[in-house]
Amino acid sequence: MTVAALTSYYTFRLIWCSFISPISSRRTELPHSGLPFTMSIPLVVLSIGSLLIGYTLSDALIGVGTPFWNGAIFFCTSNYRTFC
Repeated sequence: MTVAALTSYYTFRLIWCSFISPISSRRTELPHSGLPFTMSIPLVVLSIGSLLIGYTLSDALIGVGTPFWNGAIFFCTSNYRTFC
């Protein structure tokens, strides 16, 4: 119960400081729009790594031969006058 109370307090404080309270930083400390190129390189490397690991471990996480993704993409093969 103590952990739930601390979590709710922290969540309330986070929402309050993020959306309700006025900005407490100086104008020079505000972030600029966009990412610098030096930050883009690690993000691209991490995204490619996560895609590769997700692809290689998909059978271990979902199960080999399961129909998990069978209904993910639906193609309508009927006539254009009828609804799918």
